[in-house]
Parts: sequence; structure tokens; C-alpha cells
Amino acid sequence: PRPPAMACVRTLSASLALAALAASVEVSLRRVDLTEQEAVCNDGSPGAYFLNKGSASSTVWIVHLEGGHWCWDEKSCQNRWRSYNGLMTSKHWADKREFAGIYAGGSGALDGAHVAVVGYCTSDAYLGDRAASSETFGWHFRGSRVVEATLRDLVRHGLGRSSTGSRHTVVFGGCSAGGRGAMSTLDFVSSVLAAEGVDVEVRGVLDAPLWIDMAPYDSSVVSLAEQTRLVYALADSSGRVSETCRAAHPGEEWKCIFGEYRLPHVTTPHILSTAQRDTFQISWNMGHAVVGGPDTWTNDQADYAQRFQSRMRSVLLNSVVSSGSIFFSPNCPVHCISSSPEAHARAVGHHPKASLWLLVKAPIVGAELGAET
Repeated sequence: PRPPAMACVRTLSASLALAALAASVEVSLRRVDLTEQEAVCNDGSPGAYFLNKGSASSTVWIVHLEGGHWCWDEKSCQNRWRSYNGLMTSKHWADKREFAGIYAGGSGALDGAHVAVVGYCTSDAYLGDRAASSETFGWHFRGSRVVEATLRDLVRHGLGRSSTGSRHTVVFGGCSAGGRGAMSTLDFVSSVLAAEGVDVEVRGVLDAPLWIDMAPYDSSVVSLAEQTRLVYALADSSGRVSETCRAAHPGEEWKCIFGEYRLPHVTTPHILSTAQRDTFQISWNMGHAVVGGPDTWTNDQADYAQRFQSRMRSVLLNSVVSSGSIFFSPNCPVHCISSSPEAHARAVGHHPKASLWLLVKAPIVGAELGAET
């Protein structure tokens, strides 16, 4: 049987409608170029982030990593440059950017928060630390340097410096490639800032980061697991491997930047949002057959999509939820929801715990899976 096309969590209330309304607001951010020598894009142009300073009284800093997949070998990087070079260079980025989603407005602790969106131009899910050479086909992979330089620069803009003595909170996350990068970086944020003399509370919002190790329907595509193995070596992502994950996967440390295997080792409290029918993963694994929508699938393709959904549910239900964290998995054909007003309204906006957890900083523990229908 084919999965229903639009089955999501369906409960609504006045408070949830407010959460969805908040997600429709946009915030304008100005570009800030990074000056650290090694914080560069694939082509060597400076990394950059986009900043909106919030209310002077706010102690909340949102740091969001943009998405945009990656490249893993010479051919995929060449294709990426030809088709999406804005994801490999900052040379043509605008001076301002509009940002929508769950961070752009609303009430509660996020109202008036400072927002920094890190531009994605390193093609490594913000995890690499390798200079350009013949072995990297002439590309720099410095995503981890870009993130760390951004955090240090935000200290210059006031992060962690409260005139009232109140402790600041960093809401660190991202969607898609940004979510995967945030998942592997989250536990390192406190130490990066501590080296700058800043003591903050860190919380994560990991949106669509959970790649699962499932063989593709289309055998001609490069599996997500194989891509990750290749990127780990190409970009040198070893600096984002935690000790517990390294011990769990000796000789296969690449698994420590792959969602299914990294998730059990994330200790910082976080919201993990991942759709049971994640459209990117299903699309990629099916050779982009999902583009036409479920109505165009063959019975075998529909069966694969259902098996993917079951596998995703199994991974979530068998994962240990770290203290203070929550898993939110809507039964929707969506991908990122934190930066999409429409997807947020359909998914997170329909669930009070996921919408309000950061606002009230409540320690919620448990896996919250979307209804089957």
C-alpha cells in the first residue's frame, strides 16, 4: 500500500497556531566577513555569516548553520561548482539576507534574540579542516574553522558579555547539511567559547540531520554512507569525532559524522527534528524519483519509501535520548522545517513540546513520533 501523501501530526490549538504564526515572520541580517585566515570557502574566499543583533536585554544567541548537501570526490565537486557555485564561494553573496522560520519572531525567550546564520560555502557540512592541495582537487575544506571563527567573532559582538551578569544561552543548530554539522559540533561549542573566556549555556536544534544507513533503491547512486566515508577523508573531519564515538567505531571513525551512528554520542541537550519520510533521503536513494511525488511511484518505490519510514522509526525508538533532549519526528514528507514557515506550521507548529521547549527551557525526555495517519 502507498503511504498517504500528507499524513502529519494533526492536533491543533490556539497556542500552536501562535507558534505557526511566529514562523511566518522574516528577519533581516547583515553580512559579516570572517577575518581569520583559515576560515575560508572552498575557493579560498572568506567565510561569512549574517547577523541580526536583537534586543539589548536579550541573553539568547541563535547560531544557525545553513544547509546545501556537499561534495565527496573530484567529479561531484566539479558538478557542484558548475551548478551551485554559491555553495562554494562567498564572492557573490549579498550584503543582506532575509531569514524566516522558527527563529524569526514570536513570543517567549526567543523574542528579541540575536540571530547569526552561517553561510554555507565549504561543501563539508561544516566538519572539515583541510587546506587546498592536489589531494583535495584544489578545494579548501574548512567548515569547522568557519564555525569556530563565527563563534569567536560573536563574542566580539557581545556573546557571553552581559552587563547584568546573566548567563547567555547559545541555541546552536542548522538544517540538512547544517543540521548534520551541528549534530557533530554541538558538544564542542562550550569549549570553543570557554577558550575565549565565555561561559554559556548551550542548547541544540538539529533539523533533518539524521541520515540512516540504508542501501539506495537505485543502485547507481552513491549511497549517503559512502559519501560520508569519502568526505571524512577528503575534508579531514577527524576533529569533530568525540572520544566516545571514536571508541565505539574504531577504524570506522567516519561513522561519527553520520547521523545514525553519531546521535547516541550527543550529550548536549537538544531538539532533534527528523521526518519519518525525509524527502531528501528518499529522493536521493531513489535516484530523485520522488520529485514527481508519491503518486508517480511504482509499487516497488512506494514499498521502499515505507521501509525507509520503518527504518527511521526504528533508529529513533532504539536511540537513547540524552537528558534534557527531545526527538520530534513528524510523519510528513518534508525535510528542513526550522527555516521553512510552511513546513514548520505543518510539523513543529503542531506540537507544543517541540515549539516551546527552548522557550521555557524545560527538561523534556522522550521520543515523540508522529502518528501513523
